[in-house]
Amino acid sequence: MHRLVSIALLFLGASLAASLFLPDSLELRQLMQRYQDELEHNGTKADVPLRTRRAIRWSDREEILQLHNKLRGEVYPTASNMEYM
Repeated sequence: MHRLVSIALLFLGASLAASLFLPDSLELRQLMQRYQDELEHNGTKADVPLRTRRAIRWSDREEILQLHNKLRGEVYPTASNMEYM
């Protein structure tokens, strides 16, 4: 019985650790989908490295910053605000 409880706690801990390091949010998917669609529209694949330098639009930078701060605010220990840094 003790062994079964240990295994259950191990699996529970592993799933919680994975959720801390791999955030799966709808906002992140939508933001990344914009750039995936842009790559496909240009006739390039996402797995092929591009040689040109591309800039992220200012509106997307703000959205990334807000999403980053939101996700980092949900972890423990709490993280600093990226904009302040």
